[in-house]
Amino acid sequence: MVYDGDGGLEFKLYADFVKRYPLVPLVAGGRARKSPVHVDDLLSGLLAMAGNPVTFGKTYNLSGGETVTLRELARLMLEKQGLAKPMFTIPASLCRIAARIWGALNRSSMLMNTPSPG
Repeated sequence: MVYDGDGGLEFKLYADFVKRYPLVPLVAGGRARKSPVHVDDLLSGLLAMAGNPVTFGKTYNLSGGETVTLRELARLMLEKQGLAKPMFTIPASLCRIAARIWGALNRSSMLMNTPSPG
C-alpha cells in the first residue's frame, strides 16, 4: 500500500469503504496485513537500484517498516475522522461462496486462482 500526503489510491479506496456503511465489514476479521510505504521511500529505493549492476536479477521488498492489519487500519482511519463504528466479521468461506455464485451467474469470476501481491 503506497501513500503520500493525500493518501494513495488503495488507501483512499479503503478509507471510503470504511466510511460508507454504518458498520464496518471485515473479511476474515480484518486479519489481512499491509505494510504501507510512503511514495518518497519507494522512489528512493527504486532510484538506488536503477542502473546499479549489483541489484540486477535480484528481488527487493520495498514495503513499509510497519505492518498493520486491515482491522487496525480501519480503526485508525475512523479515529482520525472522529468516527466510531462497530466492526463485524464476514467469514472468508462465506465470501468465497458468494464470489463463486457471482461468477456462475455473471460468467466472470470475482476470485483469482493465484494470490495477488499487496
